[in-house]
Amino acid sequence: MRQRQGIALAAFVALALGVGYLLGRSAQSSTQRVIPPRDAAAMADAASSTAKPRVQSRNFAPAARPSAPLPPPRAPLLSVFNELKSRVDSGDGEAATRLFHDLKICRELRFTQDVGLTLAAGALNKPTPEELNQQDQLLDRAQKMMDFVQDNASMCAGIDLDQFDATVPAMLVAARGGDLLALDCYLGLEISAVPGRLLDHPEWLTQYKENALALAQSGLERGDWRVVKLLEFAYSAGTGGSELLNYVTGPPNSEQSYRYQALIRRGASGAFAAQLDTMFPMAATDASLNKEQIDAADAWAQDIYTRYFHGTSSNELEKWESSCPDGPF
Repeated sequence: MRQRQGIALAAFVALALGVGYLLGRSAQSSTQRVIPPRDAAAMADAASSTAKPRVQSRNFAPAARPSAPLPPPRAPLLSVFNELKSRVDSGDGEAATRLFHDLKICRELRFTQDVGLTLAAGALNKPTPEELNQQDQLLDRAQKMMDFVQDNASMCAGIDLDQFDATVPAMLVAARGGDLLALDCYLGLEISAVPGRLLDHPEWLTQYKENALALAQSGLERGDWRVVKLLEFAYSAGTGGSELLNYVTGPPNSEQSYRYQALIRRGASGAFAAQLDTMFPMAATDASLNKEQIDAADAWAQDIYTRYFHGTSSNELEKWESSCPDGPF
């Protein structure tokens, strides 16, 4: 057991030192700026000023097609950043997808650095019996982190906030161009965790208000369960939630929220379906929905499920964590 503990400690320390060495201490600036509560409230008010009651049909123009080949895959991002950003600014959807995904990897690399240091510090403490029982899992996670760092450090070398400011614009263009992960990440943006410097770019809020509902409709029409969950959250929490989408959909709307819950139930099976079945009667009661409203919600959910989801499962939402999942660990 002590030998295994020593291996774990060595792995954690190697992870922490390896990330710091590969990325450089000068690049430790955070990739997401936490917005003070007062500023977050002000931005929430701005985002809600043009709130719309429900998802609308798509009304955005498609992203422009690429006019030239993209740089080689996994090229050092700093060396191709200006080219990609210029193409994103002109509406190139494929360049936007490339820049968004590369910047996402680099943000996750920063996260790995922070987690690696935390794990190393924790490993220096005397572990509890419960922690010893988790050594195999911790070792596996540490190995995945080290592999991730090794695979991506060269691509992300030198990337800092100046480059991360391009994340949200690239995410939007990529989403409009058909990148489903970019669409999910964009719709799920949180006020206090927008990649880049939101306070320096208030136009991002205007663009979000102009595009969010159209993108949400696009996601529904592509059978995207993450969009369904985001809309259910938004209509349930209203402006009391943390996602920007909440301030676009407006105040809580129990009837709309119940419709998306009913849609999720259409795709659920097994234990997830049983869990939802226990929640529905309570949700309908809490929302004070009458029989006509419940029947209308069920009919709407069945129609949307048949037209756009084609029998696919919603069970992926049972262990929902984020609309924009992070790295492979």
